[in-house]
Amino acid sequence: MYIKFIDVFTDTPGVRYRKDGKYSGEEFRDEILIPCLIRCISQKEKLYLDLDGAYGYPTGFIDEVFGGLIRMNLFKTRTIKEKLVIISDEAEYLKNEIKRDMEEGKKYVK
Repeated sequence: MYIKFIDVFTDTPGVRYRKDGKYSGEEFRDEILIPCLIRCISQKEKLYLDLDGAYGYPTGFIDEVFGGLIRMNLFKTRTIKEKLVIISDEAEYLKNEIKRDMEEGKKYVK
């Protein structure tokens, strides 16, 4: 499955939490990313998430999406890493930031 972030969500990602404003990381994770991951896992396919085209990604947004995904402990970290492929040609640093946030998120999973 391939999803282009700006086509399914917005080109102006916002804050960390829904309560703080529109286009939050929490909203994207819960409403788009998790359902897509569930589908990909059940169909034994990868999820290609293309982050190009947005006007930037706030660090709180990225942490809530990817670090929060790990902290929620809905999926094994290994499964997420196997199924989720991040595409970001415009901002290569995002891949490292996402990886770091996911690693940090593991510290909160028991």
